[in-house]
Amino acid sequence: MQAAIVIFLVDPRSPGSSQNMTELIGFRALQGIGGGGLIVVTIAVIGDIIPPRDRGRYQGYFGGVFGVATVNRAAARRLLRRQPLWRWIF
Repeated sequence: MQAAIVIFLVDPRSPGSSQNMTELIGFRALQGIGGGGLIVVTIAVIGDIIPPRDRGRYQGYFGGVFGVATVNRAAARRLLRRQPLWRWIF
């Protein structure tokens, strides 16, 4: 879990400071690896800690938060994309 957090949070501003498309793709790939690790490990931790009877409820909570965050992130990016500095998206 800690490794996924470190990979995801190495530098969240890195994609915004990229100078070319190759750097942008590389930084976003690194963040994607960390984010994917966070999702997978979080579900595994729920499986280890929460009793089987309550697991579905807790996984539903995490899924709901993920869904709301995904929608809000997309809406925020659309608003920021209209600004003159595209780096604000990151």
